[in-house]
Amino acid sequence: MDGSTLCVLADIVARHSPEKNLNHTAIKGLSCIRIDNPDEHLPEVYNPCICLVVQGAKAITYGQEVYPCGTGDYMTIPVTMPIIGMVKKASPENPYLCLQMDIDLTMAGEIFLGGHVPQSGSKLEAKSLFVATMDDALADPLVRLAKLLDSPEDSGFLAPLYIREICYRLLKSEHGRHIAHLAMHEGSLQRIGMVISHINQNFRDSIRIGDLAEIAEMSVSGLHQWFKKITTLTPIQFQKQLRLIEARRLMMAESKSAAEAAYFVGYESPSQFSREYSRMFGISPGRDIEKYYKAENSA
Repeated sequence: MDGSTLCVLADIVARHSPEKNLNHTAIKGLSCIRIDNPDEHLPEVYNPCICLVVQGAKAITYGQEVYPCGTGDYMTIPVTMPIIGMVKKASPENPYLCLQMDIDLTMAGEIFLGGHVPQSGSKLEAKSLFVATMDDALADPLVRLAKLLDSPEDSGFLAPLYIREICYRLLKSEHGRHIAHLAMHEGSLQRIGMVISHINQNFRDSIRIGDLAEIAEMSVSGLHQWFKKITTLTPIQFQKQLRLIEARRLMMAESKSAAEAAYFVGYESPSQFSREYSRMFGISPGRDIEKYYKAENSA
């Protein structure tokens, strides 16, 4: 993917990002992200998607691992995951810019069943996040899709075609088999995906590992082994990250107090919430709120 293509995408994303952070567009499933300052934590729960960095750079915390993601790199997330990104390169003059597209697993299954994608696929270890450099085959339909943001009269007809092509190119990529397994309800990745979905929908409630093992149709030890292999976390750690990310969203976006947010996401002990929040984000809930509103008021 050459520099001129990235410049075109950066211009499009910048013009369609009137607000900082996530900006939904008129094309369903396509979003533009703009961040003006570095060292800004971006804890989010990502649904299946592909995210291309078109300007700037960030580091992605995936479970216990950190991945650099620079200009021209993209990450693929085939299952719902709590992920923390920290912008490493950005300024008001040259902000961090990212193009994000949701992955439709139903569409992926239909394409896979069509027999146009090899079934052998990657030998990469099964997991729920991949970072790679964008190649021309995948970049081409993604660029055409982004350009439709400036041609709304064409997007209704052409956007679904380009999205389908992007999905096809993802399935042909080195990690496409993982998307295919989820889409086709096959393999350990798909069964762990079912557990992830269950935790995501019920993260406020106490969870029993035995119940999760039944959902996955695995033994308890097998569940732990595969869950950690795919997410780098235990089920309890995964739930904890979901709770803390949602609590932070409630405090920042809905002006909830730390105590209110802690209770809402399922914590019974405010002190435990504060300890785990500080451990995950490197700052106490109260100081994080102060820092956030100070930055908002100075913007």
